[in-house]
Amino acid sequence: MQGSKRRFHRPSPAMVVALVALFVALSGTSYAMSQLANNSVGTPQLKNNAVTTAKVKNGSLLSADFKAGQLQPGPTGPAGATGPKGDAGPSGTGAALAFGADVGDAPKVTTSTTLATVGSTTLEVPTGATATIVATFSAESLCRNGTAANTWCIVRLFVDGAEMNPEDGTNFAFDSPAASTALASLDYEAHSITRIRRSIGAGSHTITAQYQVFGTPTFRLDDWSLVAVAYKQ
Repeated sequence: MQGSKRRFHRPSPAMVVALVALFVALSGTSYAMSQLANNSVGTPQLKNNAVTTAKVKNGSLLSADFKAGQLQPGPTGPAGATGPKGDAGPSGTGAALAFGADVGDAPKVTTSTTLATVGSTTLEVPTGATATIVATFSAESLCRNGTAANTWCIVRLFVDGAEMNPEDGTNFAFDSPAASTALASLDYEAHSITRIRRSIGAGSHTITAQYQVFGTPTFRLDDWSLVAVAYKQ
């Protein structure tokens, strides 16, 4: 018996089309992914948690890429070296440089037209400073029994023997006699004056309160006080 031979038939055109379609269907996704257009993938195309640390280049993110509070501050570093001392600011004026006071409870009485000291105090103005001295004298005052037409009682304040401003000399009435002397005890009153002197240099300075009369009255001072302050000029 003669041996038989197998015959191979060429696939039909329909079969070829079917096989091509199947190949395209199976490989189309990979082909499409490898042929994406530039800038065609954005946030909507990414799934949640799709980007992991393995996909992020080390050192590529900035602090601006994180929400506020996500990055914790590092530990406090060591204190730096102390900086140089700054220059001194401009020196102010009006600061009190020195204070002095004198008080008396015993009455002082005069009928003299010559100055006599009631009380005194000393101020120390620091080296290099210039001061304005302000002094105030107050007392219970009684000026009475004057018979002359121009009669009054005088208190004057001095710094180192120079009268403080205003320099009125005897032309200033600290007190004046009452019109009637029948009830002279009713004429006791509290009186005070304030005087100043500018451009006082450094050193020790004596402030004095002195009194006298103009005319013929009797001048009585009681419970008096002298207060002086040197202010930086």
